[in-house]
Amino acid sequence: MASATENHSISFHQYHLEDTGRVRYRKICEIEDRQVDQRVLDLMAALNEAALSRAAIGFTLPLTWLTSHSTLTGGPRAGAAA
Repeated sequence: MASATENHSISFHQYHLEDTGRVRYRKICEIEDRQVDQRVLDLMAALNEAALSRAAIGFTLPLTWLTSHSTLTGGPRAGAAA
């Protein structure tokens, strides 16, 4: 007797042809040449969306303040204005 349901999902992986090393989707900062955490990208997208909303009503915060007060980017920095 066979099961009435089965998993039909197909997953694909990409491999480097020369050495069969797995190719992954890492987000690398072009300036710092290091990997960027997806949570930071999500935070920046949310801040950008919020900034667009605030711009419509005339309220903005400088990007330096936003990034210096983010827990994902290290939290408040020494000397950062509160």
